[in-house]
Amino acid sequence: MKSPRTTAAPWALPLLRVVLLCNLALLVWYVCFGYRHLLHSDAAAMNLLAQEILETGKYFPSEWNYVNKDLWVLFLQTMALPFAAFLPNGMAVHAGGCLLASAVVLHATWMLSGALGQSRLARTVTLVIATAGWSATMTETLYGQAAYGLLYAMGAYLFAFTVAAGNSGGTRRWRYAAAAGFVLLLAFWGNPQRAVVQYAVPLLAAALLPSLRARRRPGRDAWKTGLALLAFAAAGIALHQFTLATTTATTGLTQVRYLDLPGMIDNAGRTLRGLLMLFDAVPRVGSVPTTAYGIGVAARLVGALALTFVILPWAIRRAWNTREPVLAALLAFSLSALAITLFLMLTSSLSDPNIPDGSIRYLVLPLLCLVVMTTGLVVDRPGPARPILVLAAGTLVLLACSAPVAYSVPDAKLFAVGVPARTDALLAFLRQHRLEYGYATFWNASRFTVLSSGAVRIRQVDLVKGLPMPKRHLSSDRWYRPEAWQGRSFLLLDESELPAFQPDALARLVGAPEAELRFENWRIFVYPHNLARDMPGWDISYRRPLAITPGAGTARLIGQAVDATLVARQGEAGMLAFGPWLTVQRGSYVATFDLDTAGAGNDFGGVDVVSGQGTVTHGAASIGRAGRQQIAVPFTLDRVLGDVELRVRSTGQGRLTLHRITLQKARP
Repeated sequence: MKSPRTTAAPWALPLLRVVLLCNLALLVWYVCFGYRHLLHSDAAAMNLLAQEILETGKYFPSEWNYVNKDLWVLFLQTMALPFAAFLPNGMAVHAGGCLLASAVVLHATWMLSGALGQSRLARTVTLVIATAGWSATMTETLYGQAAYGLLYAMGAYLFAFTVAAGNSGGTRRWRYAAAAGFVLLLAFWGNPQRAVVQYAVPLLAAALLPSLRARRRPGRDAWKTGLALLAFAAAGIALHQFTLATTTATTGLTQVRYLDLPGMIDNAGRTLRGLLMLFDAVPRVGSVPTTAYGIGVAARLVGALALTFVILPWAIRRAWNTREPVLAALLAFSLSALAITLFLMLTSSLSDPNIPDGSIRYLVLPLLCLVVMTTGLVVDRPGPARPILVLAAGTLVLLACSAPVAYSVPDAKLFAVGVPARTDALLAFLRQHRLEYGYATFWNASRFTVLSSGAVRIRQVDLVKGLPMPKRHLSSDRWYRPEAWQGRSFLLLDESELPAFQPDALARLVGAPEAELRFENWRIFVYPHNLARDMPGWDISYRRPLAITPGAGTARLIGQAVDATLVARQGEAGMLAFGPWLTVQRGSYVATFDLDTAGAGNDFGGVDVVSGQGTVTHGAASIGRAGRQQIAVPFTLDRVLGDVELRVRSTGQGRLTLHRITLQKARP
């Protein structure tokens, strides 16, 4: 459709450009200087994955642990790679990557508004609103961590390219169709489940609704375009499966489950809170309404509620009544994605109960698309002045002017390139004691690594039964091998984590710490060697044999612990040992069972390697003779498993003694 004529004052566009430049300046400051005070380990993953790619020479590192079956294809690490190749991998790399991601988000917004046929004035207003940030939550989502900013950009590009293909002929049509197909391929390659919900179904709805409304069948060219896009989607699914075969990706949030009614009600409350947080419209508890802050947050609260429950419904109705196919297509695209995502957020475990915004980031794509559409309706098609139009214009102005609040960062100085003072002091303390490699819980580890530009490398662990165990979540299995670091290592915990830590249990495995340091509320346990050298289950490649000595703590149903063995007497039948639920990479291995049997007969029991709570057997052997013996069970895994058991079963025909189980990677 042609851009509508807009009769605006001659000073309007220059003024908007000035505001846009101011917003862009604040955005650049936020990414380059302010965000270092807000960096968390999820956001730091882009740096660490880029580093893993550079160190391994593989774009999809085989030992990187992706989460939610979400492969990073053309994503944040791609933006960081050009900077990580030449700069110390710290905040400069993160800022460079996020600036590129921000440019992609804004360009996609410009393309989307152009696809809707908006005037240059309306498109400029749209950019002003997009660069304003709206709130701390939205700026983090779009530009700070930037992950969901890129996901929104993919949706905007997909819609814009598909519309352009439909409005063009000849080679231009197929050029745009190929661009849309490439976006769709990337979406399905990264995560087919999300691609169906956020891109494929909305795009199908956008294609069908205008035709159904006009009561006409899609033409031959439309069918060809649709089949081409379907082929791109199928190729993306195939690439996803192929890449999964050589990488590791946990299921995580892809295993969505319905909740009970109280859980759904809780989700509704978190979703509403998250929606208000997108507009910085949740007042601080105890704040005074008559102060400048109180008046400002009241305006934002009214604006957020008005936009959500009044303005957007009005804009949807008005867009529908224009009977323009492109607006009907955007309504179908946005509302179908919104409806599916909102339904899952309200009724299932998709919404994270551990964060205050209830995972509102999932709604950013459809919400931004609707705001872009609303901006065009208000600027290009104002019509007679009515209260709803005044309310809509006022709310959009409020969003456009939100940058000073959205990009404000407590304690951040104007152009300070250092890390936050408290973090800087801790990192300096670690360097002062010549501590360069250690372990900490997830929300501290990667953040400190990036803030120190890799000078202090801290790898993420969980405290499991009092012991530090690798957290294989946006991390590399290479980090937890003895050869990853030679020299002293440390375990960094804050005081709130100490009750879950059992230092004596760790000392029995790796020896006593050579020092225990204190810094503010931090406790630092220093060891003379890399903890990974002696920790069982850390190196899941098992190039070095893992020896499991049975004892009283070994899971079993029969038998007794005698010294460093487990003994099943004659007449005792059942599992003498099971567990210990090891994480094992794909590959070929040998489990060796050191046993001693006594008695008559040729059926003393069996040994096996299983997973899935014993439902999947990877290898097994029988115990058919008496005497001391070592039974080797070779097995192969085609994917990483986190619940591998090495079991010993007694038939009770004779006395069975288990001395040791050894797991080792098979020799080629």
